[in-house]
Amino acid sequence: MAAVALAHAAVVALAERLRGGRVAVLTGAGVSTESGIPDYRSPEALARPRRPISGPEFVRSESLRRRYWARAMAGWDSFCRAAFEVPTCTACGGVLKPCVVFFGENVPRPVVDEAFATVDGADGLLVAGTSLAAVFSGYRFLRRAAERGAWIAIVNRGLVRGEEHAVLKIEASTGAVLRELADMSSRPGLGTSPECALG
Repeated sequence: MAAVALAHAAVVALAERLRGGRVAVLTGAGVSTESGIPDYRSPEALARPRRPISGPEFVRSESLRRRYWARAMAGWDSFCRAAFEVPTCTACGGVLKPCVVFFGENVPRPVVDEAFATVDGADGLLVAGTSLAAVFSGYRFLRRAAERGAWIAIVNRGLVRGEEHAVLKIEASTGAVLRELADMSSRPGLGTSPECALG
């Protein structure tokens, strides 16, 4: 019971940090996996036969494109009822690549610059659901926030790269903590209002 009270007190402290200031939010697989999206780095993921699709593989393989687009449309009833065809470019008939960053690809520079601007304009950085251990591209935003003197709060199970810079770390389910923060935001006096999101 004491651990639950301690965790709740930490969430209340995080809500206080979030209130009234500009906050950048950096999320990772801990947010997606709790929503049912599989990760690719956990021991369970490494045991699965399917790996993430890389950009060059997507362009090279029609079967991978078919799998990608079929999975992307799985939740859309109108697409599921229709005979599925891999979409092609309407201008040239070539491969239609979605506007996503595939595994192993670089995030476009303008997107990175915008993310840095978001961190630079924030009073604090909330890191949620990521260890930042395997991906430098995320860790660099935590480093930037630390260099600027912005406060850093972390919600994640296990070690997080750069956690020594955090003023607050909550070792708990990311989904549970974010739900509790959302519940608090609907109660007077405990509101949270992150103005910026990066993720």
